[in-house]
Amino acid sequence: MPSGVGFDLALGDQSIGGASLTSADSLAPRQESTLSVPLSFSPRELSVGVLNLPRGSESGYALNGVIETDTRYGKLNLRFERTGSTSIGH
Repeated sequence: MPSGVGFDLALGDQSIGGASLTSADSLAPRQESTLSVPLSFSPRELSVGVLNLPRGSESGYALNGVIETDTRYGKLNLRFERTGSTSIGH
């Protein structure tokens, strides 16, 4: 599998979008770079996610995905998951 990055974004329990990028640029040791990752989402799923928000003061979100890269030691898959809640102002 080529090097790349991919993630999914959920609002509440509703998946609203995601992105993936394969064959990302190579980096030399200690080099930094910025990647442009095109985000795709469904307006329908986004509206369902917004409608399902609790009427309280907080709503949950989740961001999970994987970064796949080749290293001199072999392939490396770095999975990540970030969940939390955010305040909703009235």
